[in-house]
Amino acid sequence: MEPTLQIVLIVVALALLASIAIQVFMMARLLSFLRSGMGRRGLAQIIDKAFDAVDGVDRATSAATEVLEKLKPSVEHLASVSQRQLSHADQVVDEVLSSVGSINHNVNAAIHWPAREAHAWTAGVRTALFSYFKKNGDSAREERW
Repeated sequence: MEPTLQIVLIVVALALLASIAIQVFMMARLLSFLRSGMGRRGLAQIIDKAFDAVDGVDRATSAATEVLEKLKPSVEHLASVSQRQLSHADQVVDEVLSSVGSINHNVNAAIHWPAREAHAWTAGVRTALFSYFKKNGDSAREERW
């Protein structure tokens, strides 16, 4: 599961838990209020208050369900966008790592190339160029004189 989706779900779950905690607190206050006034109020009033409390819990539950249903498309959209972004980031990182690997291979090859061999190659190229240009230079002089 994506981290963004997890964060959204955790926030929604915490909001629902807070709502339930508030409802339980209100129910406890209502019950303590009803117990203190039992002698003065009739049974019908107590039942009415209990039904009002149950209706409040039902409204809160339906409101929470409605909020979750409204959030569902947004969460699904966020999950798909996050999946695409992670896929693209994975491709970019893979390309970068392969480029770094090839550069590392080239640098290692250049480092491990013996200095004597490089010196021999340059000396050979220098000699070949010198003999080529000297030969051409001498032949041109001979033809002129």
